Amino acid sequence: MKNAALFLSILLLLGAGVGVSAQKKQGKAGNGPVKVYYFHNNHRCATCMAVESKTRAALEELYPAQMKAGKVSFTAINGESSSGKAEAEGLGIKGQCLMVVKDGKKTDLTDKAFMYCKVSPEKLKAALHDAIGDL
Repeated sequence: MKNAALFLSILLLLGAGVGVSAQKKQGKAGNGPVKVYYFHNNHRCATCMAVESKTRAALEELYPAQMKAGKVSFTAINGESSSGKAEAEGLGIKGQCLMVVKDGKKTDLTDKAFMYCKVSPEKLKAALHDAIGDL
């Protein structure tokens, strides 16, 4: 009986230690900068320009302090320029794309951006918030 109680106590302590360790790791996740990239082409239609302007506006509304502090950034890049091609290749992007990079995880919002930027920018804003979360 004593052995069973001792064994159970050890298991509980180990389990508590694992839980604390997991909480510490979770606390550290999300501390890095969030980068939002919009890769566009040389020739841009009204929708392409709206994706850029509505994304920028949504980020400035959702994360004003974080944008000012550099914790959230938005960069529009001409994917057809030589530097833009290199940056797109580094991120594994081919063509026009709205991408959120947070903690090494990439979230492609291109379809939602083009679908919502003009007719329902609030849905684009919500998709950005879902990808980035609370900071």
